[in-house]
Amino acid sequence: MKKFLATIFAALILLSNPVFAAEGMILTLDEAISLALKNNRLIEQSQEDRESARWNLSAVRRNSGLKFSWSSSLNRIGGRYYHSYRAQHAQAKDTPYEKRYPSYGNENSNSFSVSMPLYTGGQLENQRESARYALNSADLSLENARQTVKYQAAAAYYQVLQQKSLVNVQEEAVQLLEEHLRNVSV
Repeated sequence: MKKFLATIFAALILLSNPVFAAEGMILTLDEAISLALKNNRLIEQSQEDRESARWNLSAVRRNSGLKFSWSSSLNRIGGRYYHSYRAQHAQAKDTPYEKRYPSYGNENSNSFSVSMPLYTGGQLENQRESARYALNSADLSLENARQTVKYQAAAAYYQVLQQKSLVNVQEEAVQLLEEHLRNVSV
């Protein structure tokens, strides 16, 4: 009987303690799921993976089209060999070299090119197909992450409800046992 009373007394102390019996936010199931979906890192990571796969598909598509390229260079010409070359040409002609070519100290060049792959042996097509499969896989991974988080949030919500109902049952049991104790001790 002493062990029984000690157990009831300990249960009353623990249930009346604000640390153990603190009430938090009251959420509905939909609110709990939306909160879990908004704050889950796995979903954020899956969204970033999907975005990366989408941009990869875009890059692969660009490889099969026209490619434009432009290059430019500017060279300063000078030194011992340059001056001897100019001197030789100046002696060979009637007019001085500097007067015929006054800005020959710099050399400029520009080049433009356009290219398009005609035949790649199916390599570009296979890359596009692979990138599409990677995007589909990322979409499915994102949906899987969302469904997993929804399941975990719902399971945790129902576990909290179950624990709350167990606490209510235990509180009723304590009240019944206190009544029984009062009846027995009278």
